[in-house]
Amino acid sequence: MMEETVKHEITIIPGVDPREAAKALVNIKDDADLRAVMNRLEPSDAARVIAHAPDIQAQTRLIWSMDKPQRAATLDHLAPVTVAAIVQNQERRNRRLLGDISLEHFARILEFCSPKQRYYWLALANSFADVGANLLILLLPPKDVAEALLTVPEFRRKRHTLRRFLPGGFDPFPPVEDRRLKAVLVRLAEYDGDRYKEVLETACAMVEEAREQSDTFAELESEPIILPRIPHVPPLMPEEAPVTLDEDEGDQASHPLVPVPLPDASDSLMRAAASKLPPARRQSLQHEIEKLFRDEVMAQGGSVAMSDLERAAAKLQAYLRLGLRDVPEDPEKVADILTRVRAGDVVQRGITALEQLRQIALRLRPFAAVMDLRQRDLLLALVHPEATIEPKSGEAALRVPALDRRRRPEAIPVANMHEHLADISVWVAISRALGVRALTEKLASAPNGSLAVLAALAVSLITRGCWDPETLEMGSLRAFRDEHFDRKQGTWKPGLKETARQKARAWVAQSGIDPSLQPRAVLLIMAALDQLEEFLRTRRVITWERFAPGKRASRRAGGRGANTGGNPKA
Repeated sequence: MMEETVKHEITIIPGVDPREAAKALVNIKDDADLRAVMNRLEPSDAARVIAHAPDIQAQTRLIWSMDKPQRAATLDHLAPVTVAAIVQNQERRNRRLLGDISLEHFARILEFCSPKQRYYWLALANSFADVGANLLILLLPPKDVAEALLTVPEFRRKRHTLRRFLPGGFDPFPPVEDRRLKAVLVRLAEYDGDRYKEVLETACAMVEEAREQSDTFAELESEPIILPRIPHVPPLMPEEAPVTLDEDEGDQASHPLVPVPLPDASDSLMRAAASKLPPARRQSLQHEIEKLFRDEVMAQGGSVAMSDLERAAAKLQAYLRLGLRDVPEDPEKVADILTRVRAGDVVQRGITALEQLRQIALRLRPFAAVMDLRQRDLLLALVHPEATIEPKSGEAALRVPALDRRRRPEAIPVANMHEHLADISVWVAISRALGVRALTEKLASAPNGSLAVLAALAVSLITRGCWDPETLEMGSLRAFRDEHFDRKQGTWKPGLKETARQKARAWVAQSGIDPSLQPRAVLLIMAALDQLEEFLRTRRVITWERFAPGKRASRRAGGRGANTGGNPKA
């Protein structure tokens, strides 16, 4: 046994790759042997090994193999955010590490957290009985504690009642239902009644101050700013000299603000391009990406849960892709750009490209009343964009609510969003020409309610030569089908589509729609007519409302689903 232990100790001598040392220690199957090795290490060496372990599970096993004094000393040598990631991603087991962490380390974790995330840590530190963990709440200034507590809805509602609560009085528990909130308030009241009162007074004062300036704050917090001009995407301007690693970037790389290992913030194209860079530039690019990733994690609130880290990595990858959108997808071409252009400049270019779309969406938002459910979802996704990556293609995409709200949001490529935005712009122009101020409640709540109006426009132009809102009345669609649809063939009667196209062009030309939008307007009208043809071919019960919703047939309908109405392509 002694020979085996010595053998494992040799793997972590100075100069040895810490990843190899970590791998060797993780491969020790006997817990007693692992405990013996980890407890004999210098805390700095133990921290180095833990930081380079292959995953959170391995890091957890190495940390808990040490006795409490050794474990506490080792945690002080780990990057605070690495500790945070270990705790947050194995919360049930690793939350008790907060009882071993120093006040300084805990303070550094909270530095990069939003108030909401700060409350998460305060609640977690008080979710179990441990004096060391429970006392951490006393570390923060009263204002920071109040700011964190105000992110909890029940605390905001009951702040005045809680202010009257007397620590050490007859009632031992503050009057709240939220168990996590109650635990935080109980600890604060037990350890320092005066601090409890100060936190509550501060919280009430902060709410009152915000209320006095509510109009200003509401506008700043909820209303995106419309710029006087839509921003221009700058060209990629390579520097004359190759980009190299700055000293401050090197220092940051040696003190990472992200856990190890971190999610991949690049894709196959970026990895292939990086492999073709000179070694010095490849290293500096890696450090640039890591810094950008750290900044994104902090911008999202400082959560280091793996799901949030992956989200930040996907967002960064999307920005890089958008920033390189005019560069051929050739590793050699991309590498040539990255040799002389900083990753931050590429990312900023991608953000600007997204801002272009956002500014167009903001200008369309006042016309939301004439949009259907899907159009409003797309517009909202552009007004408040959350960049990500389309899983199959790897393209830059935006998260958009799924039509079925029970499902996860969709990732729609930004290139497709361009097309969707163009269609919405044209639809707004058509609706204004029609004099439509708002869709009916049924059409507005449908995912393709605007499609029904476009199809009704085509029907009206064919039958009456102009737009007549009565075309949307009950019975008009059935009458049109009986006259113009060949039910045996399942198609429009000969000549109808050409007639519709000619009348659509004529109507669009005299409607006042901007000439640049007119060709697309005709295409939208004809596309709606094509979908109406499909609807009439597959449905027996036909109404405009059944055409618009695009709902799937009920499961109970079984094989009769084709007769129940709805869009066959939904």
